[in-house]
Amino acid sequence: MDAGALDDLLDRLVARDQTGGPVVVPPDGSVLGDVGAALAAFWYGDFEACGEAAARATARGSDDLEVVLAQAATGLAVAGGAAALELRAWDVDRALGLPSGRLEDFARHLTAESALACGRLDVATAMVDASPPWHTSWSGHPYEVMMLASTVRTDAFAARIDTAAALVPELTRLGEAHGLGGITVAVESLVTGNADRPDETARAVSRLLAEELPPIDRVGRGAYLLAAFGAVATGDVHGASALILVAGGQDLAQLPVIDRSIGLEVLVAAAEVDGDLDAARAWLEQATPIADHPNARPALDRAASRVAAMEGDATRAVELAERAVLAARAEGRVIEAAEGEVVLARARLAAGDHGRAAPSLRAAVAESDATGHHAMRRAAADVLRRVGRRLPPVAAGGWDVLSPREVEVAELILTGREQREIAALLFLSPATVRVHTSRVLAAFAVGSRVALLARLGARGEPQVPVPALTPRQSEVAALLATGSSNAEIATALGLSVKGVEKHVGDALARWGAGSRFDLALRWWRDGPGRDPAASGPITR
Repeated sequence: MDAGALDDLLDRLVARDQTGGPVVVPPDGSVLGDVGAALAAFWYGDFEACGEAAARATARGSDDLEVVLAQAATGLAVAGGAAALELRAWDVDRALGLPSGRLEDFARHLTAESALACGRLDVATAMVDASPPWHTSWSGHPYEVMMLASTVRTDAFAARIDTAAALVPELTRLGEAHGLGGITVAVESLVTGNADRPDETARAVSRLLAEELPPIDRVGRGAYLLAAFGAVATGDVHGASALILVAGGQDLAQLPVIDRSIGLEVLVAAAEVDGDLDAARAWLEQATPIADHPNARPALDRAASRVAAMEGDATRAVELAERAVLAARAEGRVIEAAEGEVVLARARLAAGDHGRAAPSLRAAVAESDATGHHAMRRAAADVLRRVGRRLPPVAAGGWDVLSPREVEVAELILTGREQREIAALLFLSPATVRVHTSRVLAAFAVGSRVALLARLGARGEPQVPVPALTPRQSEVAALLATGSSNAEIATALGLSVKGVEKHVGDALARWGAGSRFDLALRWWRDGPGRDPAASGPITR
């Protein structure tokens, strides 16, 4: 097979012309021909034929390009369950070291795609991060859609949701240009689902179903699977289950091992939601043929943890979930690691280990928030809600992430009310007001009420005119009102800390302020801070 024949093969695969049955590539004695045959067999779920072609490519490969292609073909075969082949061996440096070129870009793409199919997100992300966009060298060919989709899927499964979302418009444009809207809308649902945008995800899934793609190949089955993974991220477990069964049939046998294992986990989760232990056990039993495959272990450990929890064996549930998290993290499977943290927290709570469950879950949410994986926050909040606990709001999320009660507390802080006053006005305990206050500060990414004033400004009309401060006192008060500490003020103004303390004390006395917060409030509401020209920090 030469480059022209590869172009033709990829065109036929994505065109989905089934009038003559699945595309079959007969052996032609070339490594590229063997790799094309492996890809075509994988495309239709014939993993045995994929393994045979990959073995031929491995035996024949000699130069760097051929070796990289053979390794990628082997990865596809292993992803399908060909355990007789060497498991998941990719020479990433060799792949990245290939010169620029159309075939070389295809080889790098196929390396990432095979790693992704094996759940090796560490390999796939290394390829995505270090390579220029593969699809650009295939511009105009319909396979450029599949190449860009690989990049977006890699980012999404690595929980880099913001990065993946930025690529979706270009993917959509290419999909529409080549008549491949089904796969692009499925990728969109994966991204929006993990971004916790359920309405958009539901609309994307509806558009996919309207396409009526037959689940006969990598495009059709893959589209339904991606939509399922997007739906389950929004909490629609039963909708996800239906999509998985459309993709893989009753036994999911034509799916790659990782998709099969995650699909079975989703089916177990659906049975768990319904409290149907018999069904959960039955779905887990279907995993027996792939139970020892490394691609399947994290998902099947999570599924087994769910079943153990349903059986009342909390200790076993914790052990399995811990193992699942460690295995997923080791291979860069960040979305799966996050799901494992949720399963682990539930198991720990069932075991009475509240002391470890909540902090671990909060740390995982903070990690996910940073990359736009907000579905993790939704799932974690649901777990903690069951035991009367809450997550901190999204850092710097502002007013939108606060509850109505927290908004009331924030507004009262900005009017200068102290905690006891707020408690009395809202009929809350001081302890509850302190909790609300900490959540307000987190929402605006500030560490104190003074800094909150600096960020949002004081509320209410000016009360009484305040006497003028000395020039130095005014400089100190201005910096204090922006949230600066005494040490920071001293550095900014070239003073000693003790000198700053004296100026603060004098300003407090002159304005009759009872605290630094009161001084800051008066600065912004009654004093120079009312003038926008004086509202910024003073530096020298």
